Amino acid sequence: MAPVNIQGKPYFFTAVSKTPFDSGRFPKSLNASGSGRARLDNFDASSGNLWSFRFVGGHATAMQFSNVTMLSAARKQEAGKTSGTAAGGADRCFTLACMNYLPETGEPQVMYLAPDLHVVPDEIRAQLWQCLPVPATKRLLPGELTMQIRAHGTDKLLCSDDKCLNVYLLKPADAAVLDPATGNHIFNDTWEATPDEEPPAELVEGLMDALR
Repeated sequence: MAPVNIQGKPYFFTAVSKTPFDSGRFPKSLNASGSGRARLDNFDASSGNLWSFRFVGGHATAMQFSNVTMLSAARKQEAGKTSGTAAGGADRCFTLACMNYLPETGEPQVMYLAPDLHVVPDEIRAQLWQCLPVPATKRLLPGELTMQIRAHGTDKLLCSDDKCLNVYLLKPADAAVLDPATGNHIFNDTWEATPDEEPPAELVEGLMDALR
């Protein structure tokens, strides 16, 4: 099977919550419509929730950027078997483009996530990002990726919180802070990227069979 080019392919970025599961909480994803600052909103929001990887120096394939490939490359790099530039998709720099941004007034347009977590129309002003491989905590759908997103040249991670629905850039130590009242994590530091496409028919049939 030929490698799938994920350059420009739209994804939903769902915040992987660290708080106890709540069946009444609808999945939240990265969104930028309205004020123009990144935040969390409902997964099925009508705008501002489709993002694409824009890689520096050319495309990356789904094979290079899969969780298995990134984790394997990271382990080899830790063991000194590869250089940083050979570490696969995890080492690639990219900008994040919101493909369906809708301003408070005006027409839909493509915008880019900037260092201050607002979106800007010029890619040259966008923040460069890198992915850090994270093992999936559940079975992923075909094409899904689980990752931390780090601002290039820093140790700050793109994070979110379930309570205020805000998005932040935090150092790992700050992202790990616990709520003194509950003992739960305040921030989420992991994202699940789901491609905007219909899942394979056989997968849907299998899920329906399991629910019958």
